[in-house]
Amino acid sequence: METKSIEQLEKDVWKNPSEFQSDLVEKCYSYRKISISELNFQSKLEDIISI
Repeated sequence: METKSIEQLEKDVWKNPSEFQSDLVEKCYSYRKISISELNFQSKLEDIISI
């Protein structure tokens, strides 16, 4: 399994904003930092859709 995060794979680090524009942006920001092997796409998708 992949141990790198999306952020590491893309080599694109998003700066931490002082305030997120929405819950969706905040969740996407946090998911980019989680290792791929730890992501459960179904549950994350459900989190995003529930916003």
